[in-house]
Formats: sequence, C-alpha cells, structure tokens
Amino acid sequence: MEEFILKIKKMNYFENNNNKIIFFKTFSKDIISKYNLTKDDYTKNINKIFDEKIADFEEILVLSQPDKIKEIAERYLIVGVDFMGTLSERTNHQYLKQFNIEDLLYDLNFNASKIVRELTVKY
Repeated sequence: MEEFILKIKKMNYFENNNNKIIFFKTFSKDIISKYNLTKDDYTKNINKIFDEKIADFEEILVLSQPDKIKEIAERYLIVGVDFMGTLSERTNHQYLKQFNIEDLLYDLNFNASKIVRELTVKY
C-alpha cells in the first residue's frame, strides 16, 4: 500500500491543486489485477454458477472480496482524494443479464456504496 501512496504523491496532484476537488477512477483493472485473483476469488461466498467471463466483471468483488475493494479505496483517501466513485459503474440490469446475475443488482450497488461510505466517515 505504501508504494501506491508514494506513487500518487509523486504526481503532485495534491500539492499543485490545493483548492480543487480531485477525483480518481479508483477501481481500475490495473490495480485490481495486482491481486492476481482467480475465478474462485471473484465468486467466493456467492451461491451461483459462473463461467470464466465473470473475471471481467470487477464489480462482483464488492460481494466476494469486499476487504480488497475497501483496501483499494482507502489508498486514495489516505492521499487526500476529495471525491470517489463506487465500484458500481456497470451494475445495471442490462449488463448483469449477460452473467445471469440480475438478481444481484441491489446487493452489488448497496455493498459498493456501503464500502465507500464507511471509509469516507473514517476520513
């Protein structure tokens, strides 16, 4: 985590923009890929049958790996980001349909918001 924080601080976003709101897309594939998650990691604790393409749907991690998502989000808050999105960009009925998980729509959105909300209260 420290390496990530130092990398962001070296970008000087926060030193040069003291009066501006700073937003980062917090949950990129690049950051999540550093965890080397398997299909089983993506589907842990979810009582459904998934095919391999579920690993292309990072949003499922708010249910299966909430601690990892929380860790990623916290890194940005530590360095001072003012605004952060939740990991719920593609959690809509149409997108979820391709994975046959439309019934998880509410849970995905609720948990994504809950994770970020808990952290923003902390910081």
